[in-house]
Amino acid sequence: MSDTPLISLRNIHVQFGLKVLFHDVTLNVYPKDRIALVGRNGSGKTTLFKTLMNQIELDEGEIFIQPGTRIGYLPQQMNWPSGQSALDLVMSGIDQASTHDKDMTYYAKAMLDKFQANPDWLVDNTSGGERRRVALAYAFASNPDVLLMDEPTNHLDIDMIEFLEKEFQAFPGAIVVISHDRAFLKQVSHKTWWLDRKTIKELNRGYGHFETWSTELLDNEEKALERMDKKLDQELYWLHRGVTARRKRNQGRLARLNQLRAERAAVLTGVKKINVTASQDETSGRLVIEAKQASKTYIDIAGNERQIIKPFSTKILRGDRIGIFGPNGSGKSTLVQLLLKKITPTKGTIRLGTNLSVGYFEQNHHDLKEKETLWSTLCPNGGDHLMVGGRHRHVVAYLKDFLFDIDQIKSPVGSLSGGERNRLALSRILAQNTNILVLDEPTNDLDSDTLDLLVDILSDYEGTLIVVSHDRDFLDRLVTSTISILQGGEFMEFAGGYSDFIWQLENGEKSFLRAPKPVKKLPAKTKIHTNSAPVPRVFGFKQQHQLKELGEVMETLKKQIIRCEDELADPALFQKDAEKFHKLSEKLNHCQTKLLEAEEQWLELELLKEEAEG
Repeated sequence: MSDTPLISLRNIHVQFGLKVLFHDVTLNVYPKDRIALVGRNGSGKTTLFKTLMNQIELDEGEIFIQPGTRIGYLPQQMNWPSGQSALDLVMSGIDQASTHDKDMTYYAKAMLDKFQANPDWLVDNTSGGERRRVALAYAFASNPDVLLMDEPTNHLDIDMIEFLEKEFQAFPGAIVVISHDRAFLKQVSHKTWWLDRKTIKELNRGYGHFETWSTELLDNEEKALERMDKKLDQELYWLHRGVTARRKRNQGRLARLNQLRAERAAVLTGVKKINVTASQDETSGRLVIEAKQASKTYIDIAGNERQIIKPFSTKILRGDRIGIFGPNGSGKSTLVQLLLKKITPTKGTIRLGTNLSVGYFEQNHHDLKEKETLWSTLCPNGGDHLMVGGRHRHVVAYLKDFLFDIDQIKSPVGSLSGGERNRLALSRILAQNTNILVLDEPTNDLDSDTLDLLVDILSDYEGTLIVVSHDRDFLDRLVTSTISILQGGEFMEFAGGYSDFIWQLENGEKSFLRAPKPVKKLPAKTKIHTNSAPVPRVFGFKQQHQLKELGEVMETLKKQIIRCEDELADPALFQKDAEKFHKLSEKLNHCQTKLLEAEEQWLELELLKEEAEG
């Protein structure tokens, strides 16, 4: 790597009005750098890109770009004029001097072909995934020395994402990338920039090391503040507690998810006899969906038959979490519609269980009304409360859970960004009383904080989940089995997430022959309360008592959390009584942390109980 940076920022300060975005930031971009830029939503990542391109006037500091350095930029939303063809767009971005007198039209068509894009496409007639492929061709065709890429994987299928990873590896210049796709960032990055509270922290390792590193930094910062006997900064406090609590919660969930995957593997292999007689309780029946050799054939314009779905069989039981992935246009939505009996199979049968209440999240959010406010979208009949999970929630508190600011809640839907629309649509669908959720590409345009929130919510969802997604990490963290749609309408289903699917293919699995790859067991928790004795590996009277006691503790904490949230939902509380606001916030955080710990300990005891009974 050259010691001379292509772009240098020195002690920069950027401020818009009263809001400071960056303070005293020094950065360098070197040739062949592969940098992941991460940070909370709204922290200024896109503005930093514009700063690196010297498009932002600095309040302090300086920027130096090596003479002759070409900088390419892929924005989240490509400005593609209506009526212009994909070929015209790509040609408009080519630097003729950098293409060494190549035929410009041939060069542009070759770039479009590389990303499986048609030169004749017009923006008005293309899907989100098609527009993204054209934008990628545009960015790479400019032959830049530095590529700044803002969410390059949005709307791409897994095949194209994996192709893009190879293009990143082969690219001769430097790349700085913003992405919510954790698996993608782990594959392509060698450095990490963390934009955190107006400064940037650098890690000379890829994104795969980010969580451990960032948690360690926050731990050290908290200890330093405590040594100085200072009150923790509120933003740091909440961020740190969120990271710590999420990590602890995910450890408990991983154990439960592995158990559910093993059960799903038993269903797929037929090893375990399962009673699928539909129950008549308030939840759905034990059997949710059963497909037997179901297929779907359409007649095209020329009168030819086209089999979209080849004969496919599966059995989905209550509580299963099914992930579906495959190339764009391969029939994922058709499969979902078939499984829900929205369309009739050409051959074979689909059987639905009893008492199904379906919530459907669609990609394009056509049901969101542009002129409605966020408040009225969630409370269309008026009022300020809605039912979520069987209890009343104030609309303000509920929207804050989905990372909306108070000043956005009375704003129209039309003012929201793509990611904010996704969050609003998710908040509405998750507030509905359902026992089966179908989510079609829920991760598009979401930042990492919202993805973590979504995984938290869906992990706790007690109903059945069907998720169509290209986000490999999201599938790995959430689903009990994956259905891969192959070319020609064929399907394969394996227990586990996307990584389990790939592992089983690489190890010669041709059908449902085994449970997913073994995952290293997490150490058993040794405490029920901070001053209690270790949990032995037997389940006796003492453990039964502890399990009951934990249930009571959890109920008490939930009630305290509800009371705190209801009081904090008053938008005027801070102005009326700032001290009460802070005390309630601290109490809420304390109760939430204790609840997470209690839930994790309860789960450990439940797993121990199942082992003892099994």
